[in-house]
Amino acid sequence: MSILDKSFVESYADKTPPWGFGGLGEIVFLRTYSRKKDDGSTETWPETLERVINGAVEIGVPYTKKQAEALFDHMFNLRCSFSGRALWQLGTPLVRKFSGASLNNCYFVNIEKIADFEFLFEHLMLGGGVGFSVERSKIHELPKIKSGVNIVHERTNDADIIVPDSREGWGRLLHAVLKSYFYTGKSFTYSTVLVRQYGAPLNTFGGTASGPTALIDGVADICKVMDARIGKKLRSIDVLDICNIIGRIVVSGSSRRSAQIAIGDPDDVLFIRAKNWASGTVPA
Repeated sequence: MSILDKSFVESYADKTPPWGFGGLGEIVFLRTYSRKKDDGSTETWPETLERVINGAVEIGVPYTKKQAEALFDHMFNLRCSFSGRALWQLGTPLVRKFSGASLNNCYFVNIEKIADFEFLFEHLMLGGGVGFSVERSKIHELPKIKSGVNIVHERTNDADIIVPDSREGWGRLLHAVLKSYFYTGKSFTYSTVLVRQYGAPLNTFGGTASGPTALIDGVADICKVMDARIGKKLRSIDVLDICNIIGRIVVSGSSRRSAQIAIGDPDDVLFIRAKNWASGTVPA
């Protein structure tokens, strides 16, 4: 249900917002916040504002009609704004599906167990920035790495794991990889035959799919980190590498970003040197 009358929104159709020098603001709006409509066209600025204000009411913001109209006018004239994430997502099924979690900008997690790696993966895929700790006191409880684990990608319909074309599906594959190395020591094959190819449109979140290659390469690199520590526990630099690989998988989509910040011990030389660009060993 709309709190804004159509006639009110349409009254702004012929008005021009103060987009700034050279209309740069309009370019940013069209590139970043204007969503594609059912008829294939993209939203105008008034239509975007209508969507986000009605979307805010939908999740419980108690605007009166007068307040909603005043907010619309202020936002139209660029005197105030919602956050960028809200401009993109409010009023869409994505907010309902994730109970508003996708509207948050930032998260933090201590890397202490498998679920913490999965938390990082899931919330990066929702577009949030995720901070994480690789301090000794946090990663200490991670188990020693099992030997004999061999995880193989096969483009087949009868692999041990068929990865669904969803965030949840990618997360379950990560869980299986970590569980094998930390607990079971079991090998398995997995297939990405269901994963959309690179460039396919992402209808719910927007942008385009990263394709299966980003996931396949990421899993292979995580396995390399694990294989180098067989019979031992992961060091801070190893956990940092795995988290960064997860971030690389996520950022491969054309409209997705992967913002991370890592917290480590101030006397951890491996951690301190992790971004010593002069060493020439920092991955591109």
